[in-house]
Amino acid sequence: MHGPAVRLGRGHVHLHVTELADADAFYAEGLGFHRMVFRYAGALFFDAGGHHDLAADTWTRAALSPRENDAKLQALTIVLPSADDVAAMREHVMSRGRAHTDPPTGMLLGDPWGTPVRIRAWRREAYDHEREPNTRGLAQLW
Repeated sequence: MHGPAVRLGRGHVHLHVTELADADAFYAEGLGFHRMVFRYAGALFFDAGGHHDLAADTWTRAALSPRENDAKLQALTIVLPSADDVAAMREHVMSRGRAHTDPPTGMLLGDPWGTPVRIRAWRREAYDHEREPNTRGLAQLW
């Protein structure tokens, strides 16, 4: 493991990226997702406790970037079990020299393509559809 372990509560997110090495550095080395498949043409698959929960692919590399009103991923939120886990993730991110901000509810950083990645602690009152994480140190991605 390269960093804090993560696990998806709702999973199977595919990210269209321009460089697989950048995706690997950010999501595996930077955030702690486990590399599941890394020898697949044009794609990396990351595991966060189950089936390949997060994938990055270059299959649409030649496509135009989405315009302002196009459908696109607005942000990614990773929900950790506790504030202590957020603090551990913050230390891990800082040790890698990654820029971030600290909003009151967690931390915010951008992936290499500018997608905001929010990291926060789970809290019962936040959303009715959230399940309480049952494994300390693992995260859920919503």
